Amino acid sequence: MQDFNELLAAFRAQSGGAPQLSALEQFMHSPQGQGMAQGLSQETTARIAQAAQAAGQGDREGAQAAVAAILRTPEGAALAAQIRNLLGK
Repeated sequence: MQDFNELLAAFRAQSGGAPQLSALEQFMHSPQGQGMAQGLSQETTARIAQAAQAAGQGDREGAQAAVAAILRTPEGAALAAQIRNLLGK
């Protein structure tokens, strides 16, 4: 979960604290969100860490590439769908 917290912090800094990020953060700290995070494969967790690290370093292209790699997997696509649903999109 630490990697996800780093990713949220980087996105929050870049977005000026958008309300959607607060909703996402609240969800990830809920029992449902924690269960979802615990169910992620090591590969997806590592890619999330890559995205967080790149975003934290201001490497927008690196962060986008890591997120794109996550979204190309069935697990990543399912995670994105859950996040979109949470954000009402």
